Amino acid sequence: AVVSTQSGHYGRGGTPVAMSYTPVEKCRDFWHDLDFTTFQKELDSFTVDIAKRQDEADAAKKKLIEMSKEFKKTASEDTRKAASQLLKAFQMEVDGLTKRSKHAEGYFLNIYRKLADAPDPYPILLQASSNRLKLSNLTDLEIENKQLRETLEQYNNQFTQYKAQETEYEDLKKKKVPTATLR
Repeated sequence: AVVSTQSGHYGRGGTPVAMSYTPVEKCRDFWHDLDFTTFQKELDSFTVDIAKRQDEADAAKKKLIEMSKEFKKTASEDTRKAASQLLKAFQMEVDGLTKRSKHAEGYFLNIYRKLADAPDPYPILLQASSNRLKLSNLTDLEIENKQLRETLEQYNNQFTQYKAQETEYEDLKKKKVPTATLR
């Protein structure tokens, strides 16, 4: 008999048994290792961090805009012209990074919404794997049962033949046929 546990398959005496893994068992092991409930909690935490960082980024951007306006008011014309291209380059880079960040965060939040309330598939996969093992055992038992039925049928046929021979022997014995001719 093979016993299946989460960590593997063991035969009698606790000896590991090599078994082929089905896609269901591979999927079961993946979801077990992932620990989906903990994963969902981590996603919750990441989502809170993203919202916090978005607020911080918005505040920092407003501060930069204010600093830029103040610079334009206080700096001389020559200094503003010299720094103008540098500020525009920085602004374009910041805008590009902001756009990229918002896209990545949007994709993450989309995935998060789909996974946040999803059920953990591990218990179902564990049951499916267990059912596969039971089905395998049932198939073995069906084969053994068929073999036992065939053996029983052979014994019944032999018994019927022996019974017929015994009846014939008793009939001949009643007719007082010598035993030597009965053999």
